[in-house]
Amino acid sequence: MKFIGGTILITTGFLIGYFFYEKYTTKINFFTQYIEFITFIKNSIMCYSSPLKTILLGYKSKNPLKKYIEDCVLFLNESSFSRAWVKSFEKNQNSVNLSPEEKNLIISFGRQLGTSDSLSQAKYCEQQIEMIKPYLTKAVREKSEKGKLPIVLGAGIGIAVTILMV
Repeated sequence: MKFIGGTILITTGFLIGYFFYEKYTTKINFFTQYIEFITFIKNSIMCYSSPLKTILLGYKSKNPLKKYIEDCVLFLNESSFSRAWVKSFEKNQNSVNLSPEEKNLIISFGRQLGTSDSLSQAKYCEQQIEMIKPYLTKAVREKSEKGKLPIVLGAGIGIAVTILMV
């Protein structure tokens, strides 16, 4: 019976640690998808001169960015693009662990997009990509430096509690 209890504790500790580890992966995926999304916007503006709502509807995103884009499209039915963008990011701000600087950078992008000619918007997209790349690099570095720590701590605490039970 103690063996089963110990196994459950160790497994639970490991899974809790893995949950925290996934936050690092989610952030990296978000930034990677965000850069792909901005590149898609830039190309759509330059090649097709598409309106922003058409661009959003044409982009097939994956989680975690998918929720942001879907909500932005919904909010576009009742407000301007910049307001829809801000509402979407405010609604979903807890789905990815972004710093205030990262949030402000992404929100400011939505406020500026669609306010000038297509060439200026394409340049603004390129600037946004260059400004977000350091945050992606930082997220990758944090994952490599700190990513396995929650798993090890979770499993270690599970083992410690199991030993104390015996």
